Amino acid sequence: MGSGEKAKAQRQNAQAAPLPKKALDLVNELRNLPLQELKGVVSALESLTRDIRDEIEFENERQDQACLSRHNEPRKYKTVERLRQLPCGLLGRLVPADRVLMAMQVSKWMREELTAQLSVVVLKSRPDPQPDLLFADMSTNQSIIESSCVVDDEEDEPEITSESISQTLEQFRNNSVVLQWRCDAVEELFAALVSNGPGNKHIIELDLSNVWSCASQDSPLASVVESCREMSRLRLASCRLDTRAITALAAALVQCRSLSLLDLGNNVAGDQGAAALGGALQECTGLTVLDLRANEVRAGGWRRLAAGLGKCPGLTELSLGRNVMRDEGATAVTDALMECGGLTHLDVSDNDIDQMGGDVLAELVRKSPGLTLLSLARDHIGDHGASRLADALEQCPGLTHLDLSKNQIGPGGSGRLAGVLGGCRALRVLDLSENCLGALAAKELSGPLRHWRGLTHLNLMGCEMRGPGAASLAAGLRHCSGLTSLELGGNEVG
Repeated sequence: MGSGEKAKAQRQNAQAAPLPKKALDLVNELRNLPLQELKGVVSALESLTRDIRDEIEFENERQDQACLSRHNEPRKYKTVERLRQLPCGLLGRLVPADRVLMAMQVSKWMREELTAQLSVVVLKSRPDPQPDLLFADMSTNQSIIESSCVVDDEEDEPEITSESISQTLEQFRNNSVVLQWRCDAVEELFAALVSNGPGNKHIIELDLSNVWSCASQDSPLASVVESCREMSRLRLASCRLDTRAITALAAALVQCRSLSLLDLGNNVAGDQGAAALGGALQECTGLTVLDLRANEVRAGGWRRLAAGLGKCPGLTELSLGRNVMRDEGATAVTDALMECGGLTHLDVSDNDIDQMGGDVLAELVRKSPGLTLLSLARDHIGDHGASRLADALEQCPGLTHLDLSKNQIGPGGSGRLAGVLGGCRALRVLDLSENCLGALAAKELSGPLRHWRGLTHLNLMGCEMRGPGAASLAAGLRHCSGLTSLELGGNEVG
């Protein structure tokens, strides 16, 4: 029997054999540890067993003993180093002859024990370089486990089937599941989800970003979304969805009344798709995050989408850049959101918005005191629009990101902005590039720079700064100790 066959037989024995008493005693002892320490134990055990399976070093007791005696060769025997790092004295508790089987069995046992305590399970089509890794999401303080639906066939090649996906989903039926899928076994995933139907209630997020097969003529995407109607987050960015696909998707979204995040960025909704989404949003009234960047939506589509936006009073993040909104669309969106009041992120960049659109958007900004990110990059609001926007930003002291690049802003508008932005002391990113600020505006910006201690990115490329104004700017930059990116190309700064 070859080494590969021995290792495979060993794994099968490990899965079939009952947990030995020594391992049971160890499990009971570990069960009393704090959860964070327990996760470290499980992670270490799983790292160990992965190395063992890969290297096939521990084929029997004799080789196991030999590895321990040759710990001075860590490159060849890195499992020995992992063993020496195990907490709770596990090295001494797992005797050499039984170490492999017991490590695998204890790891499996503890995973079952911990699964019931976890808040979120992230299932992926393919494992990361460190699969099945237990970790803590520090942003939400939730315990999370990453796993996959990969199974081993007889040839030891990873395979995903609809049955393995269903079994994995069933395994975590008592947890909140995040499905992050890419290009592998999409048909199998769709078949499993549609067949499970009501059994998908524990799926809180479906992420199919960059899965182009979602856009095929025979794709059951709408049925899949409807089968996961209890989810709160749906991500379909860059899926090449056209008007037909998004219209069908919108019909399914009507059933997803718990939806809080919808990401459809970089697709081709068009006006008709936007109109269909407007109807769906009238039912998804709990939506807080919407991304429709780069969807070829024109003014007519924004008018019809606005009817749905007005039914979502809890919206906090809107990413609508790289469309053709123009002043008419900007007016429709602003009118729909005037009673929202809770916006923190607003991106309407690259939308061919002129002065009138800038004026109405300034009113929306004024009504959004919690705004932290604002982008009107590559629009055409001019001095008048910049001045109106500056007046509105006085109500947004927590602003951290502002991008008004390439907006035909001259010294008049930039001067007013400089006077106001000094009060935005949380500002971290400022982009005013490719505007005709001139020497006077550069001098006026030097004052606020003294207050932006947290500024990390400043882009003033191509702003026609020269002479004394550039010198004043340089003096102000000395106060920005945290600056990591500074763009001043296309000026005469000497």
